[in-house]
Amino acid sequence: YLAERDIETVRLAAFSSLDPALYDLHFEPLPPTVGSPVTLAARFNPEPGLYAISAVPLQGVWVLDPDTYDWFRHRQPVDQVGHVIFVYKVLPDSSPSWVAQCATPAPPLDADQVAAGFGRADLRLAVFDCEQSWLYPAGEAGWTILPGDDDPGEWASERLAGESLSFRQGELWSHPAVTIYAQHEPAAEAPPPQADGRVAPSDWPLDKAAAAGIAVTAPVSTAGPLTFLGYEVQTRSAVIELRTYWRVDDTPARPLSLMAHLLAEDGTTVAVGDGLGVPIEVWQPGDVIVQRHRLAISRDSASALYWLQTGAYWLDTMERWPILINNRAVGDRLLLAEISR
Repeated sequence: YLAERDIETVRLAAFSSLDPALYDLHFEPLPPTVGSPVTLAARFNPEPGLYAISAVPLQGVWVLDPDTYDWFRHRQPVDQVGHVIFVYKVLPDSSPSWVAQCATPAPPLDADQVAAGFGRADLRLAVFDCEQSWLYPAGEAGWTILPGDDDPGEWASERLAGESLSFRQGELWSHPAVTIYAQHEPAAEAPPPQADGRVAPSDWPLDKAAAAGIAVTAPVSTAGPLTFLGYEVQTRSAVIELRTYWRVDDTPARPLSLMAHLLAEDGTTVAVGDGLGVPIEVWQPGDVIVQRHRLAISRDSASALYWLQTGAYWLDTMERWPILINNRAVGDRLLLAEISR
């Protein structure tokens, strides 16, 4: 096969106790080939080149880690030699620049494990709470790592739409179970959410604010380091889930929170879902953050109509960020969708 195609060398994972050099092959040995290292370097992101992998190690047999070649199991071989050797061509890919890990309850891989797994020590490392938020890092492509090797669930699956499953490994003595997704294109401003709303001053009654507030369409600037990009609303029984989208414009030096309030018809607050699931320490300009706010309607509430309200504020002073239109502050909150009960 190699001679017919004038292939000078190949990375070879052979299922044999014999040294393939006996056949005058020119190759780089991969586990479990005689003379190979114990583990595969950069198993999450194999180096460019031609790989010939026997079916037995490909399926995790005769190798120290049964998921050694899982990267290849998610891709189609370019050829097959006989019945048992699969040929893969790995092309150069210099665009990935980041690794974002779900930190619930803690990032599954440390910096050394990330560097060894991807074969790179120059990747930007970011963490986020994947239960209440999502981070779309700025820049070109990258990888998102979730703990465990099970189905990611509805929320994460929605956020991972368009990303491909790249590597899945079970728990082993040397590493935890993780699932890795590859994002091949920049996320830009993430999936397009709803973008309409009204800016209202906080000291007005709600009905006046709704009537006299300034209608806006995202993106909406704030006096803080975030731009509001839009929102989504899902209503399930007595729980409303508001998802707010924000673009990072600058790195903040103070702690902050994203606001989500459910207001009754008279303007009183009936539920609060403030929060922030992406630590400010990992922010970079151009990142997109999606915050997941859950708001429960009390059974005792008599209101038939509700408003959703969002914004942002500094945690150390509780000061809300002004909403800016043409660089002029026009209010400190955004009134979003009406919710009918």
